[in-house]
Amino acid sequence: MGYNMLKPSDFESKDSPVTLAVIADLRKRDRYGREKHGKPLEPDTHISNLREAYEEALDLAQYLKAELMREGSRACTGFEPD
Repeated sequence: MGYNMLKPSDFESKDSPVTLAVIADLRKRDRYGREKHGKPLEPDTHISNLREAYEEALDLAQYLKAELMREGSRACTGFEPD
């Protein structure tokens, strides 16, 4: 395949709890994707990873905006440069 695979030994016990939580989440998403699509995500697929990522970023922007609006943050009034 030509791309590097990470091994459990690549992670150090001194990693922050946040880093370890992100790694755990990535593993869960990988398992979910394998179950849903019957195979892991690989770089040489027929899907456009860039388009998929862009669409996910749009979803993320909406989730973030909704949370800011729920908090009543000033950010919900629109972009205001510092």
